[in-house]
Amino acid sequence: MRQGPAWEGGRTDLGFDVPVKQALALRHHTVMGWEHDEAAGGRAGYRVRGVVRRRTSVVGALVAVGVVAAACGSNKFTYLDNGTENTYIRVPTEWKVFTAEGGGSRPEAFPDSVESVWHVAFDANDQPSFENTQALDALPPTSVDKPVGQLQIFNVQGNFNQELSLTTARSTALGIDPLGVPDDVKDLVEIVSYTPIAQDGMQGSRVVYNLHNEGEDWQTVDATTLFDQSRNRFYVLRIGCTSECFKDHQDAISEIATSWKVVR
Repeated sequence: MRQGPAWEGGRTDLGFDVPVKQALALRHHTVMGWEHDEAAGGRAGYRVRGVVRRRTSVVGALVAVGVVAAACGSNKFTYLDNGTENTYIRVPTEWKVFTAEGGGSRPEAFPDSVESVWHVAFDANDQPSFENTQALDALPPTSVDKPVGQLQIFNVQGNFNQELSLTTARSTALGIDPLGVPDDVKDLVEIVSYTPIAQDGMQGSRVVYNLHNEGEDWQTVDATTLFDQSRNRFYVLRIGCTSECFKDHQDAISEIATSWKVVR
């Protein structure tokens, strides 16, 4: 039986063991998400500042192309499918799905060599909006009490592509690298679990971490960053909310992360 994290004070505790569910190679499919790996012992920290890291482009309508509601016997999930990029992910049908306009444009704060090719967002709030999902763009994330998420694919060229590493992928996508932060601010960021990825020419990691500003609520983020330098692709999946919310929706969040696939 799978064990979930222990929770105390509205956030994830550290130093416990969580069974590993490795990324699976299903013939020509590589799974981008999976269950929690062993929790990293100890803590990591970073001086967290309450500033917005970057904003995305203008929001379009609810995704109309490449979205299929499907499940065995009932419509439990919405599948978000990008045939051009050979990737798909599923989210609960109760969650609202949005797509960001401006494909082919350069995201703010990224160099000219980085081009956004696909950007979808999903929101479990009772009054969903794309703006809610932008809470993940702040550092630390703005407090939201229902899960929100974003999946982004970038075309990367030149030095940016050549210099991508596990560390730079996380710090670029998340604003910090939760695994490599100074000890003098260790009380502001906590590592819940970490799993490296290395398969079929793709590299990356999945990290679940808690962070906050002093005196503010803890937030928890489940983030997978992946890059394929041979195909000039950089992938980012982020799902998060307050730590209390994350505890309540942990299974749904993990199911979304483990459903993400890229067809090779």
